[in-house]
Amino acid sequence: MKKSFKPKISKLFIFAVTFFTIVMVLMFHAYSVKKIPLFLLFGVVFLIVDALYLFPNIFYTRYTFEEQYLVIREWPFKFTRVFYEDVVGFDDADKTDKVKNAAMSFSTVSIGYYDDDDVKRYIEVSPADYEMFLLVLSSRVKNFSDAEKLRVERIARAKDEKHKRRQKYLERIEEEKKLEQEKIRVIKVSGLVKEKGFSVISGE
Repeated sequence: MKKSFKPKISKLFIFAVTFFTIVMVLMFHAYSVKKIPLFLLFGVVFLIVDALYLFPNIFYTRYTFEEQYLVIREWPFKFTRVFYEDVVGFDDADKTDKVKNAAMSFSTVSIGYYDDDDVKRYIEVSPADYEMFLLVLSSRVKNFSDAEKLRVERIARAKDEKHKRRQKYLERIEEEKKLEQEKIRVIKVSGLVKEKGFSVISGE
């Protein structure tokens, strides 16, 4: 069953949205009065930042619990899938660990997990309903009691599929080479005088 959480928006981010919007309106108004191109340029720049970054971040960022993994959706069109069996802890990252930020607030939780290359990673999120988010995540993780086994099996399947695709590719290349060689092996016949017979020259 899917369950989606909106991000908690920090006051700083709200201030940035408000500031850029007000400045944009003022710039367009100033241009309409003074007709100075610089005002128009600044208005367009602030509009682009507002329309292509600030507002989309608010409406696009989501943390969705799917059946087997948590989907962390970020703008622009970024998706991080954290499988429940890969989760190893919360807020236990060291200063030396790299933490990917997918939060829009200072009230965050860092999720530690293993990726398909068996490397431990962290991703930081800021759900609006912080306690419910942790409750759901903990429940989903506990449901995967054979976490290590499932993770190893999934990685093995992925590697096996990759090996099969590589094998098919090599077989196809080999077939193409054979067909090319068949075309090259053309027996050339140079004719002599009929009564003296023919000389057959092999292309090999």
